[in-house]
Amino acid sequence: MYDPSVVRLVDEDEISPLSSSLGPIVPRKDVYLVELASVTADKTIVTTDRALHDQVHGRQGFQVLLLDEFLKSYLASGPGP
Repeated sequence: MYDPSVVRLVDEDEISPLSSSLGPIVPRKDVYLVELASVTADKTIVTTDRALHDQVHGRQGFQVLLLDEFLKSYLASGPGP
């Protein structure tokens, strides 16, 4: 079921290549995640990949949360409205 209040569909033409300063530090296997996150307002990525977290978190407005951190925060605050 698609709920537009919590799901953001991204059209292919919205995706741009990574900036010259961010591109070289993003692991190749994760480029698509960062490109997609760059289209969103909060630029948040939830992952289990510590290397991605360490390379990208805090750069150019990106927030990369490790899954365990995200779940603790989410479960403590509840699912929202």
